[in-house]
Amino acid sequence: MKKLIVLTLILTLKFSLGYTQQVYEAVYTMKVDEQRMSYYLEPNDPNRFIKAIYNAANGAQFSLIFSNDKAVFQLTEKLHIDDMKAKLISGFLVFFHLSETIYSDLDTHKLYQFQEAGSASHLLKIPLENINWNITSESKTYGKYRLYKATAKLKNKSNLHLTAWFCKEVPTNFGPGLYAGLPGLIMDLTVDQQEISGLKFTLNLETLTKENKTISIPFDKYKVCTQKESDAIYEKLVGNIKPN
Repeated sequence: MKKLIVLTLILTLKFSLGYTQQVYEAVYTMKVDEQRMSYYLEPNDPNRFIKAIYNAANGAQFSLIFSNDKAVFQLTEKLHIDDMKAKLISGFLVFFHLSETIYSDLDTHKLYQFQEAGSASHLLKIPLENINWNITSESKTYGKYRLYKATAKLKNKSNLHLTAWFCKEVPTNFGPGLYAGLPGLIMDLTVDQQEISGLKFTLNLETLTKENKTISIPFDKYKVCTQKESDAIYEKLVGNIKPN
């Protein structure tokens, strides 16, 4: 009986004191390698569409809001820029199998990418990839933090080479977008396709703050789809576009 009373008190205190995980927000700035983008520019870009993508993506800011078990990575400028610029940034992210909003859930080991499709917008469910990081002995100072270097190759995703600098002082497995799984927050990330026509970008941490926020995945607002179901939605949308 005493054990039951003690357990009840513990549970009561646990929830009455607000059993909420500490939430942080890391803000990153994207830097696109202009030399790599030059392959796609003049004279192969007569309409300057690729140049517009470069101008939109270079300098774009993203935030990673994370707790112990959930995170959301998103374009922070979405509310402050016009819809066309947001679409151009999304176009750049497609090269790296990313979207402008990605939810991570460690409890279910799933990622959910928001897919813009008008009234058929949805969440694409994909497995949480286990990146085979090689943690090196290199380290550097980044502001007040000590960072450690790790590298990885993702051959199934356009032969991507990753270089990450992570901070053990911020003990989380999350990182920008799909790139996670290190014993500390990734504060500096380089993603390099390392091909003749490959693209390259970096994400550098600008700020890291504690936040009074909750992280929720909008299952009540959007349908969760498999890759096959998502592809079918876009095929239908393309099929409904009638040429002039």
